[in-house]
Amino acid sequence: MRGSRFAIAYELSLMGRTVSNRGAVWAAGVGLVLACAGCGGGSSGESHATTTPTTVAPASLPTSIRLTSPVLAEGRPVPSRFTCDGPDDPPPLRWSGVPAGTAELALLLEDRSSRGDSGGPFVHWSVFGIPPSATQVPSGGGKPGTNDFHQLTYGGPCPPDNDPAHRYVFTLYALRAPLGLPDGAPPGDLRAAIGRSASAQGQLTVTYTRGGG
Repeated sequence: MRGSRFAIAYELSLMGRTVSNRGAVWAAGVGLVLACAGCGGGSSGESHATTTPTTVAPASLPTSIRLTSPVLAEGRPVPSRFTCDGPDDPPPLRWSGVPAGTAELALLLEDRSSRGDSGGPFVHWSVFGIPPSATQVPSGGGKPGTNDFHQLTYGGPCPPDNDPAHRYVFTLYALRAPLGLPDGAPPGDLRAAIGRSASAQGQLTVTYTRGGG
C-alpha cells in the first residue's frame, strides 16, 4: 500500500496513459482506493512533511559527466511523445566524461516536484548495471529498477492536470563498485546503494505540465 493518499491520488491521475502501458497502474490504483476506504486519521501533507531525503549523493559529488539528448533541451518542456500524453517512449540519452575507474553506471529519472513511496523524489525510470564503456542506455543492457508506478519500465512525465510545471531530472551516476542489487530493486534501495558508491554524476533537467497548469 502506498504511504499516503497523495501518492494514491498521483497514481490515479495516470489513468490517461495508454492502455498497453498503464492498464496495470489503473487496476492497482482502484485496489488501493478500496483498501484505503477504511483508513482514518493523518493528512497526506503531514505524512510527507516529515520525510526529508531529496538527493542520492552528496552535493559535493563532481558533475564531470556531460548528459545530453538529441530530443530534450535543458530547462525546456518534454515533447509529448515521451510522456503519458503520447506513446510514452523513453527519450534517447547520450553522455561523455565518465571517469576512469568506473565500475558501472546507473540512471535515474526523478520528478523533483513529487514524492514517491520511499520519501524521495518520485522515480519514473531507473536502470543500473550499465557498462562503464557505454555512451547511451544499451538496448537490453543494464538492470531495470522498479519505479514509483511499481513497474520495471520507463514511465514518462504525467503530472496531475492543471498542476504547475513539474521538474524532471535525469541523473547518470558513475559508480566505484557494482551495486550488487537484483533486477527490480526499489527506489529506496537503489538510492542508498548509489549514495555509497557514486563518484561522479551528470544531469539533464526538463519540465512538463498538463491541462494548461
